[in-house]
Amino acid sequence: MFRTNRIAAAGLTGAAAVWLWAAALAASGPGPSWKVLLRVESQGDYRWESARARTDGTYALEFEWTGTIEKDEQDFLLVHTGSDLKIWRIEERDSDDETVRQITEKDTPEKPELQMKYALNDAGRIRFDFAIEGFDVPLGGSAESFPLVFPVSAESGSKTGAVAYNAAVKSGSNDVAVDAAKIMAGPAEETFAWTWRRQTWVQLSDSLVFQANGHKAKVTLTIIPQ
Repeated sequence: MFRTNRIAAAGLTGAAAVWLWAAALAASGPGPSWKVLLRVESQGDYRWESARARTDGTYALEFEWTGTIEKDEQDFLLVHTGSDLKIWRIEERDSDDETVRQITEKDTPEKPELQMKYALNDAGRIRFDFAIEGFDVPLGGSAESFPLVFPVSAESGSKTGAVAYNAAVKSGSNDVAVDAAKIMAGPAEETFAWTWRRQTWVQLSDSLVFQANGHKAKVTLTIIPQ
């Protein structure tokens, strides 16, 4: 079990961050707290295609993350208590021989991993920043690969990187947030849903390769006073 808050998110690390965090806790004393349940469901697909071969893949996943948030003056401290990959299925099909490789949660060499980063009090809205870390695909039969992108929240998706996630959200919203006043009044539950898709052509040394990746995501956020 571990904690994170805006001090870490703001980039303070090491002894300075620990000292500031401890000082803030000592000054404020214990505040109200809430149990948090975050459920992330997603179904996605991907394709890798060259002039010689093609691989199509599909997957389904469901994560259940649990923790607490604690009021700390104008901010919130986030406490992680558990993260469980409840469902994980992935399948690939090659065009050359039409064989199917079934890869399950038990035998896949790599699995997605949900990283809950922090809860941010932003002008009365508590925004939850999380990202599901992926891996490269295809999983077999190809010398080249590309990152398989899984759902992330708007906070993580706004950061620059190899894939500009938020720019490829086609419908819905990945801004996973709840009004602070709402949780003060009692239990709260919010649902968020969006679709994401990115496709591109990549010039390799000897060929032009098509890469596509997309998913639908549903996030249910439940917050209960303790």
